[in-house]
Amino acid sequence: MKHRTHRGVNRATAHGFSLVEIMVAVLIICIGLLGIAKMQALALSSSNIARQRAMAAFLAASLASSMHSNRTFWGSAQAAAMAPVGAPLTINSATGTVTPAALTAGVTSGTCIGSNNGLPTCGGNAGAQTLAGFDIVRWSSNVWGVASLLPNAITQITCPGAVQPASCVIQMTWTEQVVMTNSQQTNAANVGQVNNGGNGNAGQFETPTYTLYVEP
Repeated sequence: MKHRTHRGVNRATAHGFSLVEIMVAVLIICIGLLGIAKMQALALSSSNIARQRAMAAFLAASLASSMHSNRTFWGSAQAAAMAPVGAPLTINSATGTVTPAALTAGVTSGTCIGSNNGLPTCGGNAGAQTLAGFDIVRWSSNVWGVASLLPNAITQITCPGAVQPASCVIQMTWTEQVVMTNSQQTNAANVGQVNNGGNGNAGQFETPTYTLYVEP
């Protein structure tokens, strides 16, 4: 006896997908989606890191330009005494402070702006130091304004007087958030923080450094 067929398909042998097969297919799809989500998180993290590092380079170059325009101070022994090796001039955007405060003491938003009978209001060696303080105050306020792009930014300026020709070093550090690809990277970051005196909860944060050598 022959079985009746429909459109050439033997109904006795035709069957669909079992529940186990469907569950395996869903599991494979979910694993693939998780991988895509991880890749997207890594892409966003990389874009944010690139933006922060580009901003650091731009800010350091801006400060270097101010130093170039005031070589009278930054190329002198005054700068070497104000920002010596071991105790650099420090601009902390997290606290809004400049150390040593003597450089920016008494500097206001209108300092060195305008003229005095056609002469710069910050002329001479004493005026050059006042102008340097004004440039630092104005530059640091710009850094505080972009604190969301460079969180916890700290800038240090060192001018070793023994080095000739006169030169200075601008070094910027900040906190950036990264996405760890696996548990090994997370553990390595925590161990690194412990070695640097932390509590071992570095998680997904790093503190990169950008250094720029300037010859005023």
